Amino acid sequence: MTIKIEEATRVQVALFLPNALKKAFSSYEEFMTQAVDNTKPKSFSEHHTACKVALAHVQLLLKLGALAQENGENDPELKKTMDMAYEELKKSEDMDFTDIGDEE
Repeated sequence: MTIKIEEATRVQVALFLPNALKKAFSSYEEFMTQAVDNTKPKSFSEHHTACKVALAHVQLLLKLGALAQENGENDPELKKTMDMAYEELKKSEDMDFTDIGDEE
């Protein structure tokens, strides 16, 4: 099923989304680097839950941007920001964690 959005909405999304994505990524990074008390399971769990929520927010913004692009919005700033966001997400997906814990 293809969802169509109106031209005015696409323009609004194109204007709003680049800053929203940049803000979401920077606030996620800032939050993620905060010290967490790993000796308290509740604190640890709450921190990671909040990180998951932040990533879900980024994913929703990307879906909104993709929808706008599919429906004809060709704003260069939107494309540039979407490409940057997908690249950042791809970096995290490409990370190799297989050697973690192998240090002796």
